[in-house]
Amino acid sequence: MDHARQNCFIVGAASKVGRAIAQHYIIQGANVVIADPLLARAQKIAAELLPGLSDRLLPVQLDIADKESLQAVFKMVAGNWGKINVFVLASETEVACELGDAPFDAWKPYLSRYLKTARFALKTCLPYMDTSGGGRVVVLEPPHVQGYSSFKPAYNLAKLGLARTVSVIAREGKNSGVAVTLVRPRPNFLTVRWQQVLSVSEKPARPVVPNAGTNIVAGDRRFASEGQAEIERFLRLFR
Repeated sequence: MDHARQNCFIVGAASKVGRAIAQHYIIQGANVVIADPLLARAQKIAAELLPGLSDRLLPVQLDIADKESLQAVFKMVAGNWGKINVFVLASETEVACELGDAPFDAWKPYLSRYLKTARFALKTCLPYMDTSGGGRVVVLEPPHVQGYSSFKPAYNLAKLGLARTVSVIAREGKNSGVAVTLVRPRPNFLTVRWQQVLSVSEKPARPVVPNAGTNIVAGDRRFASEGQAEIERFLRLFR
């Protein structure tokens, strides 16, 4: 799909994945909204992605947990550029602490961050999306938790809730002419770390490594490594 002169709204563009997605649309000639809770960070990312003053990038401060903030930002973007063609929700929240230090009160906002905010964001964006058949919403599911964490049950429960939320919004988006897609990262386990708990083998899994001098082929392009090919396959989801 040609995204030239289209309007793309990226939530979480300051992260590595969100930044790569934003850069992908910039290369294709799209107008990109860089949304982040900190305006200074959004402006910094915008300056790094496209140096110099440009009317193709719009850094904005956005708290997706605040419904009024969502509505105000969507209204501002629509007033400046018109309808939004692509909305990408790539925000993520992580909590890392030992089991004994894990506050139970942290579970509720942790779940809310994934479920309530995703619901608010998806519901709020639909009235501002292109309904002529070219509108698209892409939601990135957080990657799988590797290893033990006291927040793993809440984390995985939130992922299931997010998938259910997206499925409901997808039906509503279809009626409005907007396609809704959920991207689920593939877990990558190279070594089993739970030997003491599960009594399984400590033998690490062998990663797939191409032969020396060979190229990994992804479509009609050739890459020197599997990592580059994997990035290309991932970015194809946003075309």
